[in-house]
Amino acid sequence: GVCWAITSNPDIMGSHTIDGTGVGSFTSLIKGLIPGTLYYLRAYAINSTDTAYGNQVSFTTAASVPTFTPTIFIGALDGKLYALDANTGNTKWTFQTGGDIFSSPTIIGDDRNLLAVNRHTGLLYWKFYTGADGIGGKINNAPAIDGNTVYFGCNNGKLYAVDTTTETISGLTFPIRKWFSDISAIAVGEMSGPTVSNGLVFVNGAYKTIEAHSTSTGARIWSYTLDDLATRCNSVVLNDTAYVYDNSTMLYAFNATSGALFWKTKLEPGFTGAMYVSPTVRNGTIYVPVPRSGQNQICAVNASTGVIKWLTEPRAEDGYIVHGPAVANGIVYGTGDNGHMYAWDATTGAFKWKYNMAYASYTSPTVADGTVYFGSMDGRMFAVDALTGILKWQKQITPVNIKFYTSSPCVVSVNGIVNHPGVSGEQQ
Repeated sequence: GVCWAITSNPDIMGSHTIDGTGVGSFTSLIKGLIPGTLYYLRAYAINSTDTAYGNQVSFTTAASVPTFTPTIFIGALDGKLYALDANTGNTKWTFQTGGDIFSSPTIIGDDRNLLAVNRHTGLLYWKFYTGADGIGGKINNAPAIDGNTVYFGCNNGKLYAVDTTTETISGLTFPIRKWFSDISAIAVGEMSGPTVSNGLVFVNGAYKTIEAHSTSTGARIWSYTLDDLATRCNSVVLNDTAYVYDNSTMLYAFNATSGALFWKTKLEPGFTGAMYVSPTVRNGTIYVPVPRSGQNQICAVNASTGVIKWLTEPRAEDGYIVHGPAVANGIVYGTGDNGHMYAWDATTGAFKWKYNMAYASYTSPTVADGTVYFGSMDGRMFAVDALTGILKWQKQITPVNIKFYTSSPCVVSVNGIVNHPGVSGEQQ
């Protein structure tokens, strides 16, 4: 027969076949191999005195092909995590958490717990309680995943790193906490979601501060005091540059490794409100909303210099773009508080189309497989064609008699690619 293993020189003490007796050629059928894995294999023969092995060969099994339908994951203020068929909007399953869901799903937070849920079935894998080290905190922003580690912050002033490798205690499954960092000096009450890049995790706190921490230990590497708050605005890190947009419309670029300021640009000098917007970076350009003339215009900024490239033309019927835009297919997409989804040319800022959802939206859109997905404040989810804005489907997700805000959607394509919304630093 033959024997095989994921280490060299396999023998019959491990996986092997038995394919008959006698002299001559034979055929073996190997089962149970792991997709995308390197294996070593040797033929063997046993006689009355010894076991002889043939020359070793190696092969790599083909990667598995996902068979599930493209899926949208959203959370809502009814405390449920929803999985929707991305082609139809039909509900595949729901998972009831213990509290309101504000964050875009990556792994979802509820009432002081981080939850991991099987994306196919909606069954709970594990939960991590944030109160083991004192008062538990709510998770209001999307976690970030890097390898087998999940990073997330809580409103109790702690930044956590949790290893998704689990351990079983008394029959229950728990993730393993790697570390937590006390960042209460900058982030009690509210903080941004984390962004992870090149061994650092970046967070913005409630006291006008951006910080970078080591992904290995949680130690603070550098911090910078901003001109205003950026608590709901994820940082974006690209090519060792960290970008953040504060509430006063000041846009910053830092050296991600050292924290040195490259430049900062005030996009609307007279603005005194609050933006709560994460920047989106594509092809050397930063895209953010800017409040002017009673509406939010989309502003394109040179990522190297901070110089404004263009502003979209204000339109009398336009409202405020209240979350980070999405950029795909050479188009910028943003949802407005006046009930419209907008699309502009990413190179020139020229208006392309808009879709009237008839209800305000305070979430970022997500683009996947030629479709733009977004939610509205009355608990509906929409799918429109990314090039034309023509409606593909809309569904009432939360109960029709009880309107609930939905989070920004996370969309998994049929090929397994995870598409994040503009509100999340994961999009970059």
